[in-house]
Amino acid sequence: MDDVRALSNTNFDFDMGKQASPCMHNYLSLEGSTTYFFEKLSNARVDVEVLRQRLVTDSSGRVLQRYSRLFIAQRERTIVVADSRVYIDRIAPRYREDLLGCDRGIGKILDPLDTGCLQKRDVDFKFVVPPEELNTTSTWALCRRFQLLFDGRVCASIEETVCNLSLARAL
Repeated sequence: MDDVRALSNTNFDFDMGKQASPCMHNYLSLEGSTTYFFEKLSNARVDVEVLRQRLVTDSSGRVLQRYSRLFIAQRERTIVVADSRVYIDRIAPRYREDLLGCDRGIGKILDPLDTGCLQKRDVDFKFVVPPEELNTTSTWALCRRFQLLFDGRVCASIEETVCNLSLARAL
């Protein structure tokens, strides 16, 4: 049974035997780049591996569908698994090539100096079985679904999946 909650408040106390770590609380309050957040938290470089991506056209225009993971030093130390839909036609041309052709976080591409021009508009979150790519023994993970705003305009819809054990890798 999926437990879906709206993120209309900042009280992230979970029931059903699930407890959020302090790191999970900080992550759920994050506004900007996920990659920058974990680099600052861990004092280490966070790498992004794009596992698969494709460019499609739908009613939103051109959409980059991207499935990736963020990790520290080794893929076994995965922190976050992300499933993203980037609305390419809403992105300035100078960023498109990097979005289509490199293993870097979307936030690091759009806001390379971490100036704060990115915002996350939370949609919801749900408890899920951790994806294999998260490389964890945890029986549950949290999937945070949000819209990414760049200079106030929605440029992506992203689902990031984390668990307490994966987040602890950044500490």
